[in-house]
Amino acid sequence: MTKNKRLTAFTLAEVLITLAIIGVVAALTLPTLIQDARDKATVSKVKKMWTTLANAVKMAEVHNGDVADWGEYKMDQATGKMIAEKLKPYLKVDEMCGSEGCKHYNVTTPLFLNGDKDVNDVDFSKDNYYKMILTDGSVVIIRVYDTTCDKNNASCFTLSIDINGDNGPNIQGRDIFQLGAIQYKAATLKILGGYGENPVTTPDWASCDPKRGQGWYCTAWVIYKENLDYLKCAEKLSWSGKSTCK
Repeated sequence: MTKNKRLTAFTLAEVLITLAIIGVVAALTLPTLIQDARDKATVSKVKKMWTTLANAVKMAEVHNGDVADWGEYKMDQATGKMIAEKLKPYLKVDEMCGSEGCKHYNVTTPLFLNGDKDVNDVDFSKDNYYKMILTDGSVVIIRVYDTTCDKNNASCFTLSIDINGDNGPNIQGRDIFQLGAIQYKAATLKILGGYGENPVTTPDWASCDPKRGQGWYCTAWVIYKENLDYLKCAEKLSWSGKSTCK
């Protein structure tokens, strides 16, 4: 004579409740995980571009002499093209283009971090901007100043990067980063917002506050602190204090 065994199982209602809980947890955590992964990719790309361009400047000087001796410096396309041609041998360039529209890049007036736009200050279609599209889709943006490159000039030109080209959001401090200035007789590419090895002397940390800043000085934070947490909790961060939102 066999004993009856009572079989137990989850009811349909219990299964549905469990699936609903899993769905809620996933909905709450996945966006954060995805954004964290994107931020890490941005940090990696900025650091890689920084190293690549800093080395390109050094190599260009080795083969062409001091930056001041590269040619005649004016606020025009000829100067931008001259600089681009000096750097090109040390970069993987797909396209070189000036103020005219590029085949693979049509951004002209990116937004500042706080959402503002100032075509009088930043306009990639102006005559003093020159662009190089790299084979990985990133963009090197050369900005020439309205001065000659000599001992009386603070900067000969600056280099900025758009890490993902036309893909957006095309906002300074999010996917567009100004690396720094190339100076007369000192062609070391300095990280904007953290000059030399002392980023604590950044002139304007508030620039990285997405509520009120334009995003000029975010590059140093990305490179030294290795995060984009200023987009989430800028009011809690400082160079010498808290460096993450966690």
